[in-house]
Amino acid sequence: MPVELRPDLSEDDVNRYSLEKEAIFRELAMKEIQPVDGLLSLLDTLGELQVPTAIVTNAPRINVDFMLSAAKLEVYFPPSRQVLGDECSHGKPHPEPYLQGLKLLGSSANDTIAFEDSPAGASAAVAAGIKTVGMLTSQSQATMTAVGCTLTAIDFADRTLMEAMFISTD
Repeated sequence: MPVELRPDLSEDDVNRYSLEKEAIFRELAMKEIQPVDGLLSLLDTLGELQVPTAIVTNAPRINVDFMLSAAKLEVYFPPSRQVLGDECSHGKPHPEPYLQGLKLLGSSANDTIAFEDSPAGASAAVAAGIKTVGMLTSQSQATMTAVGCTLTAIDFADRTLMEAMFISTD
C-alpha cells in the first residue's frame, strides 16, 4: 500500500500490510497456478538450443520463489537467473531490471526477446531496447501495442509467436 494513499500509517504499518497482502495472494494463488500454455515446451526448446533465459520481475522474492515452485519452473529459473525489481535501484517501468538481465545473460538487447504481461514491464523492456512480446494474459492487444510491444500472443503455443521466433510448429 503506497504511503501516499494512507499518510496516517507508519512505515511499519505499511510494511505489515504489504506482507499480509502478499500472504493472502500466495494463499489464493496456490490453487490456481499453472504455467501459461506452451511455456514448458518453449523453455525446453530454448534449453535444447542452449539459449540462456532469465526472469525479470517486480514481484517480491517470497512471491517469486512461491510462484516458480508452484508452477514447477524453478529448474528453468534458479536464483542465478533471476532479476527482481526490488533488488535493483529502480524497478519497472524503469529499464534497469532489464539492463541487469542483459548483463546476467551476457547478451545484447538486439539478441534478446522479452515476454511481458504488464504495461510497466513491457515499457521497461522496450526502454532497454529489447524486442518485446506482449502476453495477452491480463491486458489487451491495444494496451500492449501502445507501450511498444512488437508482437502480442495469447500464450506461448501461439503459432505466430513460434514462427516469429523461428521455432518449428510441425
